[in-house]
Amino acid sequence: MKTVLITGAAGYLGSHLAKTFKLDGWKVVGFGHKRHTMNHYIDVMHYGDIRDRELLESLFHNIHFDLVVHAAARIEAGISVNEPTEFYDVNTGGTTNLLNVMTHHGVKNIIFCSTAAVYKTQNRPIKEEDDIANNSPYGFSKYLAEEAIKASKLNYVILRLGSVYGYSEDNTRMNIMPNLFSKISSLNGTINLFSGGKQLKSLVSVYDVARCFKFMADNKINNQIFNLSNENTTVKKVAHILKKINPRLKIQTNNYPIPNLGYTLSNKKLLKYKFKFLYNLKKCLEDMHEKWSTKNKFVNKLEY
Repeated sequence: MKTVLITGAAGYLGSHLAKTFKLDGWKVVGFGHKRHTMNHYIDVMHYGDIRDRELLESLFHNIHFDLVVHAAARIEAGISVNEPTEFYDVNTGGTTNLLNVMTHHGVKNIIFCSTAAVYKTQNRPIKEEDDIANNSPYGFSKYLAEEAIKASKLNYVILRLGSVYGYSEDNTRMNIMPNLFSKISSLNGTINLFSGGKQLKSLVSVYDVARCFKFMADNKINNQIFNLSNENTTVKKVAHILKKINPRLKIQTNNYPIPNLGYTLSNKKLLKYKFKFLYNLKKCLEDMHEKWSTKNKFVNKLEY
């Protein structure tokens, strides 16, 4: 049986990674600092900080890993502006710490969860070879982690994720637009579209993200960087898909400013490697609306 270490295993994405690898027959070892109800997909959970060299050394000494899936990170781009050193310490420093331990123990394979926040905005779908920009300490700390991985001489895959959305039992991220809008829809509430909802979004289901990580492992793809996104759309279009799902949903528009127009990603490289997306936006919005319709203890009117 193959063994995978998933850092950040109890997080929004990490929990789905654990489930996907476990159901495919892998032994799943988790590392992180959170506990939640999906931990039954993790065979062994170790709690700690990715920057703790001694703890990681002990873990790698006791367990041989065929693969490391590195998803542990600080991900709040807005907060990173006010706490830059914390983000560089965790996202870049924590990654280099992990790489050093992997090298010390002869573990050669890593799949890294990166972000589209590394890119300079373009007026077309962004490709993997496009320019990098220092947009925030969050994005740039992830880019520097990528550079450390490429320099490590390990076998790597780097996946630059778009906006990841989808239902996830007790840890669904509600600061992600499709998730928030689905929750509002399930309450028959009101969606407020700033600047008319013209913001661009590059979206991918959390289920397909987890599937893609395992696809990379199964196909032994090495030393590649991929954008991981399925659909490019606008905030307005997402709201109107939900309006068709639930006609009682109300949509209001306003002229309030938005910080930026957003971005779109090209997934042509990933598709050339024969990865197939199974979860589209409409299907996932229907799923979230249905699941939350019977669980509502949320405010009736929210804004995005």
